[in-house]
Amino acid sequence: ENINNHLGTSLVESKSEDYYKLLKTRYDLLKIKEVKIQQTKTKSFSEFSNFTLNDKISIIIIVMFVLFIGRPEEDFLDLISTTKKSKRQYNINNIFAIFLLVIVSVIMNFGLLIMYSFLKNKDIKTLMYAVQNAYSWCLSGSITSIRNELILICLGEILKLYVIGLLMYLLINVLKSRSLKLLVISMALVIEFIFYNFVNTNKISTILKTVNIFKPVSDLYKDYGLIGIGKYWIEIYEFYNYSLIFLMITLLLISINFHYEYKKMVLSNVKNKLNCTYNCILLEFKKILIMQNNLSFILMIIVIVLSINLTSGGYISEEDLEIKQYYKAVNGDYEEKTDNFINECDAAIAIYEEIKEEIGGSGDFISDISRYKKLKERVERIQERLKNLSDEGMINLKVLDEIKFNNIFNANGNTYTTILMIINLIAIAFISVGSNTFEKRNETKYLIRTTRKGKSQFLIKTYIIKLAIIILLTIGINLIWYETITKTYALKDYELSASIRSLTLFESFGFDISVRNMFISMVILRLLIGILLSI
Repeated sequence: ENINNHLGTSLVESKSEDYYKLLKTRYDLLKIKEVKIQQTKTKSFSEFSNFTLNDKISIIIIVMFVLFIGRPEEDFLDLISTTKKSKRQYNINNIFAIFLLVIVSVIMNFGLLIMYSFLKNKDIKTLMYAVQNAYSWCLSGSITSIRNELILICLGEILKLYVIGLLMYLLINVLKSRSLKLLVISMALVIEFIFYNFVNTNKISTILKTVNIFKPVSDLYKDYGLIGIGKYWIEIYEFYNYSLIFLMITLLLISINFHYEYKKMVLSNVKNKLNCTYNCILLEFKKILIMQNNLSFILMIIVIVLSINLTSGGYISEEDLEIKQYYKAVNGDYEEKTDNFINECDAAIAIYEEIKEEIGGSGDFISDISRYKKLKERVERIQERLKNLSDEGMINLKVLDEIKFNNIFNANGNTYTTILMIINLIAIAFISVGSNTFEKRNETKYLIRTTRKGKSQFLIKTYIIKLAIIILLTIGINLIWYETITKTYALKDYELSASIRSLTLFESFGFDISVRNMFISMVILRLLIGILLSI
């Protein structure tokens, strides 16, 4: 009914994209409304659908198995290249082995878990109930029984794991260097994790969050969501299945017909040219990142940083709740909108005064009058302070949520920032200390010192490479920090563009810069500290 009312308003343009999306939502919700809900709890199904560790274990098994298969050695390549069929047969055998492992993995990590859960809770009869009987599935667009849903989840996991296996198989055969394989795989996992946790909710990011190896299949069926364009909209789990089927068919065709002649491969030619042109730089990166195990340490640091949570605040008093209503009402305007808010306070005080006069003194009315008077005085102090700063020549002054920003700079936000900076400094120290251990371990330092310029050039080159890694790592950690701060505290554009001196905390600050530039200055300062520490 609410959707029908919404469609009839001017907020939704007829025949627009939002219009068709709402129509699809109404159609799906009507189907969900007709589902029969039982009184019996579906404990086993709820437990299974909320458990996601088995999904990650299965991914690790597939990745490790395909890495174990590896790329054939050069001598064996000559043997399997004797006939055209032998190459195809070799690929088919490996692809079939990956498929068998996927089946076994799903049976072990999903099938046995389902059996154990239902036998333990003794609620096998709930298998024929609709999935909407589970509380977390009440808005699922999948209109089917729990039994069929479990089958769909297992099939979805098979499809997902098989696509991951095929991608891995192609990757390890395209890339000849073992170090490069590990680097590409690690970076791909980090990028997938970032897309899964940090991208915004637009169409492109929705696709990247949906077709993502970290997205459990059960979550796709559990949560209702639409994706589409124009008048054509489908549920997200349908888009996920179609995408994986397309990827699987494409990867199967490529994998079966894959050849190992590197000279005929475009990727190999590009790689060879890069090696010829930037061989020295790539070698130094390889020594510092791969041979000294810094890459594993950096990836561990990134995972730790991404796993640290930030809460937006704790206890808020009643007075703070009232002033937050003012912050929300004026949207940064300390002039016209603030005057209107003060007038509303005066009107409320007048109403309570009139009621108090009519019915006599009452503790409730007196406290309400006192509350509005205190709120009005607090707002007037804020307005007066900002007007005085404006008279001094300050620009871009806005009414900012003092409670929110005090939390960012002094409370939870400060603790979160401190933890991230400590982790960043530890990472910088770790990379800096081990920057030339490869040469010491292999005793090439004596060869480097045979010429007068050899040692100085080596140290300069090594330091530049090390500095580049430190700068990139520091920028990456601070980007995560900035994204987390702005998203957790829902900082709006006017808040980020406002003068930092709009805040009481920074009223005496020596520079009239925006909040955004203040954040950027903090990042630059941390970067300089990192550079000094690396010397």
